[in-house]
Amino acid sequence: MQPYPTHWPQPTKTRPTSVASRITEAQKLNLFNRVITTRDLAKDLDVHERYLSSLFPGKIEVVDKKPIIAARKLYKLELAKLVIAGTYTTRQAAEISNSTYKTMARFVKKVREQENLGKPQQENLGKPQQDTNK
Repeated sequence: MQPYPTHWPQPTKTRPTSVASRITEAQKLNLFNRVITTRDLAKDLDVHERYLSSLFPGKIEVVDKKPIIAARKLYKLELAKLVIAGTYTTRQAAEISNSTYKTMARFVKKVREQENLGKPQQENLGKPQQDTNK
């Protein structure tokens, strides 16, 4: 955890009931590192969320979750390929990937559809073609 900014208000002995005096060092640290939300802390301290945000501005940057989500999706697709290969069942793959059975079934269906797109259609191979341009 990173330390909170030094310009944040410090507790004062002359005003023991002020928010700056009531908030603990751990709460400041958790607020800055986004462990606790401003809304939850404002509720705990019985103040408005906007007031708390103006009193303690600036927090650590939010982590970009897009690469993490993309990696989890690729992992589920790889597990779906292993399900099709027979290494795992859909339920086992769902447990491994910490997702639901339905989510894993959707990934397996998606991989099967992608594999079928690469193969030629064999439906009309034995049947004579009908002329549709009459």
